[in-house]
Amino acid sequence: MKKIISLTTVLIILNISGTDLAAQTPPPPPSGAHGLEGNQPTGGNAPLGSGISFLLLLGTGYAVKALTDSSNKRKKLKTL
Repeated sequence: MKKIISLTTVLIILNISGTDLAAQTPPPPPSGAHGLEGNQPTGGNAPLGSGISFLLLLGTGYAVKALTDSSNKRKKLKTL
């Protein structure tokens, strides 16, 4: 019981200290000559096209592997 109470106390202290670190004031705005002029889209000029393509390629590869493994497993069960 003493072990559970001490562990709970440590977890509560760590949780509270992490919350205090996140509650900081925002940084000051950049100077007038910073970046491009006008309103910028969310994320700035980050190139998302190649990242999304790579993510879709990896997902397709994983799906093909899962289907192949499932098919091989069924074949082994049928032969038994």
